[in-house]
Amino acid sequence: MESATYWQRTAPPRTPAPPLHGHRDVETAVIGGGLAGVLTAWMLRQSGHEVLLLEGREIGCGQTGRTTGKITSQHGLIYSRLLRSLGDDAAKCYAAAQQQAISDLHAIVQQEHIDCDWQTMPTCLYTRVNRGQLYKEYKAALLAGIPAEFEETSPIPGTVATLIFPGQACFHPLKFLYALAECIPLCEHTPVLAQKGRTLLTPGGSVTAKHVIYATHYPQKNLPGFYFTRLYQSRSHTLVLRGTPPLSALYYSPDPGAPSLRPIPEGMLFCDAGGRTGVQPQGRYAALRAEAERLFPACKETDSFSAQDCMTPDGMPYIGCYGLTSPYDYVITGFNKWGMTGSMIAASLLTDLLAGKTNSCADLFSSLRLGGAGIRTIMHQSAESAGGLARTLFAKGRRSAQSLRPGEGEIVCYKGKTYGGYRSEDRVLHLVSPTCTHLGCRLVFNADEASWDCPCHGSRFSYRGTRLDGPAKKNLAYLCIPADS
Repeated sequence: MESATYWQRTAPPRTPAPPLHGHRDVETAVIGGGLAGVLTAWMLRQSGHEVLLLEGREIGCGQTGRTTGKITSQHGLIYSRLLRSLGDDAAKCYAAAQQQAISDLHAIVQQEHIDCDWQTMPTCLYTRVNRGQLYKEYKAALLAGIPAEFEETSPIPGTVATLIFPGQACFHPLKFLYALAECIPLCEHTPVLAQKGRTLLTPGGSVTAKHVIYATHYPQKNLPGFYFTRLYQSRSHTLVLRGTPPLSALYYSPDPGAPSLRPIPEGMLFCDAGGRTGVQPQGRYAALRAEAERLFPACKETDSFSAQDCMTPDGMPYIGCYGLTSPYDYVITGFNKWGMTGSMIAASLLTDLLAGKTNSCADLFSSLRLGGAGIRTIMHQSAESAGGLARTLFAKGRRSAQSLRPGEGEIVCYKGKTYGGYRSEDRVLHLVSPTCTHLGCRLVFNADEASWDCPCHGSRFSYRGTRLDGPAKKNLAYLCIPADS
């Protein structure tokens, strides 16, 4: 298990719900205890559904506890891209859905009297290199129906242009999540091991449901849907800074290497944009710390954590039917780093679908959509996977495991076999199987977090082989060699 994040340390204590025992029959089973799953289960219950939420660990322990908690319709350069690729109607539909999601989340906070540190404030997209690109996004946002403003300054040094969206927000994601979870039936420490027809199998029992919603961040089943060909995972990094100037807005940038900022009490979250899991260069935290020190020389780092996001080829989430052959299974995935509004949209959309109501966003966010960009991405994703498999088949550890120095990790050879090796600071040698338990791709050592990451589909494992992130479900085989051996 990875260390607790800022949100987890500042959230109120709670007692986990007991795991499932025996058999349950329900109308709808929701799998996944992040914001998307909890919010969907809550909304379904509000509409009269008999619902049960199943979480393999504890709610909020995944990406919801690692988000920045920004609630915004400003998603980088999304509107100019949508206008160019899909046209006016798609851009307007996307904008309306995001704006409505902000309003809906605020309404829940007010109606349920949830103390989650909600703050209404602008979101600012800033650039230090490309004023023209940002001006195009400004015009696109106006055309999409968002009351945007364009300025040429910001509190961030070097800014040449800023696109401002008023009326956005941020909150404490776990305080919100925990409050909603009190209102829904749920079983924690209940991983779903398999689905047989309409029945879900868990270690302590089973659930039979008319509808099954997979809100597990990365889709749990490879088939149908082939989501492993239509998604990749991106890993980003966050510093918790104190002693920084106060912020009155949320900040994000499309510039390579530019940080994202959001205020917290007595400081800010300072984040990078990240990159593909298992592929991005090492030293991401070091680069982020150097940028923080350059911009805010008096700041002090008190915490750090990383997040992982599912990315789609067109920048929009997959929400809807899991696959053509599974009409009663549904999926929520691919938020492209914007999971707060995305979760609200998914909850509303699926509540309408299960009630037989028309939803204007259904086609735009359909999990079955596949356009030209999607085909190109599938080809690219297949090439990445083929490369990972080729490394598994042909690459051997050339370095001896015994030669690893403390803090080093690499593919190594030990007694004639290939392992992923890491020597901890106490000089203990940790050896794991070097192939991902998802689809067998060769793992890459992540020196920033001392983990083994899959460049194909983003699964991650600790240096002791413990699964940290899916889609892999199983741990790696593990061998420990004492320091004095």
